[in-house]
Amino acid sequence: MENEPEQSGSVAPEQLSEDKQTHRILREGESYGNYRVVRCISAGLLVNYYHMQHVRDLHDVTVGIMHPRTMADPKCLHRLENLQRILKGFDHEGIPKIRECAIIKDRHCIFLDPLKGDNLSKYLSTHGKPGESGLDKEETAKNLALLFGILGYSHSKGIDHRDLDSDMIFLDEEGTMRILGLGIKATLGVELFESVVSASISPLHASENPARLNSFDVMSPEYRAGVEEDQRVDVYAAGVIGYWLLTGLKPARPQHRPPSELVEGLQPSWDMFFDKALLRSNELRYQSCNVALLGLKSTEVEPESEQAGFIQRQIDRIPVPIGIRERGELATRMYSLLVIGLIGLTLTALAAFFVHVTFTETAEYERQIAMRVPDG
Repeated sequence: MENEPEQSGSVAPEQLSEDKQTHRILREGESYGNYRVVRCISAGLLVNYYHMQHVRDLHDVTVGIMHPRTMADPKCLHRLENLQRILKGFDHEGIPKIRECAIIKDRHCIFLDPLKGDNLSKYLSTHGKPGESGLDKEETAKNLALLFGILGYSHSKGIDHRDLDSDMIFLDEEGTMRILGLGIKATLGVELFESVVSASISPLHASENPARLNSFDVMSPEYRAGVEEDQRVDVYAAGVIGYWLLTGLKPARPQHRPPSELVEGLQPSWDMFFDKALLRSNELRYQSCNVALLGLKSTEVEPESEQAGFIQRQIDRIPVPIGIRERGELATRMYSLLVIGLIGLTLTALAAFFVHVTFTETAEYERQIAMRVPDG
């Protein structure tokens, strides 16, 4: 099969254990229950996603097949069904709904509506030169605004990603972006994720392919350091993806090159944006997707430009988080002033407190889906 996706954390076949082999990528024409594989659209650490067709009526569907180690957890299917119920209440075209959760061929799987367009890896390969150059700044700003907008909407509802890679982000011909995998990592839980990591690769390493960002390329410094994660890891991951889109290069660790040194004519404001987005300390980098979008908006030379207006519309679509609303009208007003930019990026201590609380408290969804479902 041409352009077969590279699996996150892949190693030489002779090094693979039996359970790693069973997480192989299914090939075109293989059967999976009542469906037949058309192609693999995203090969990830936790889930491989496929475009499949029903063998009888040929209707299209996206199927996510979980890592085989999820079968060791008898409550995993129940938690996936809880995630399905939560996502049903979302109203954003960038977040695909889970239509069904099942166990087929001794593997947990989820069914979603068919995705259109290309993943971000293929998009950059088509419109840029990975390893040499990226997209122009206007196209980068648009795609990064969409990415922060979708993540921000999901965060406001209590769902994060924590395992982004460029094969999970899709763009169609109309410019609509969709993200696969929101909520999956928290649904599986920390212990199961660690088990999958240990089964997938040793030691951890990033992909050498400049045309793709895998799970390890975007992995946050706090996870690498063994510090507890929260939604700010998605802000960091989006920053890595944005840098890669703009320059065609993966940001070096621990210190990336300023993008203005790599992209001719780029304003220094872009350097400031990525300096903040890619800070190792999660307490010092952008604390939310809203604030990151304000930082992205500040890269625009003309504050009333069409591009600035597009970024602002993504901000406007992000609801006031539950944690803010629960603190009353004053907290909501302070948050709203922050979002529309009247307070600005230099937050007052009060505004910083509200933002910190919103994005570091234990979210309700973690109690609903990340914990093991009680018997009965």
